[in-house]
Amino acid sequence: MKLKSSIMKRKIKLILFFFTISIALMADPPDPNGGSGNGGGLLPGGGAPVGGGVFIFIALAGIYGAKRTIHFSEIKE
Repeated sequence: MKLKSSIMKRKIKLILFFFTISIALMADPPDPNGGSGNGGGLLPGGGAPVGGGVFIFIALAGIYGAKRTIHFSEIKE
């Protein structure tokens, strides 16, 4: 039981560490000219196309869901 609590504490500390680092990395440095930090009126993402990535993500999520459903039904039988 003590080993499980030690592992859980380590996982929580690791998650908090990565969460803190990710928030720190998302912060943009101030603009030296005093303007807005998003590049002077550009889109927030820089205009990057995300259509193809969304479809790939949805396809992979569907495949994963189907795999989990099949695996769960095999275990239940």
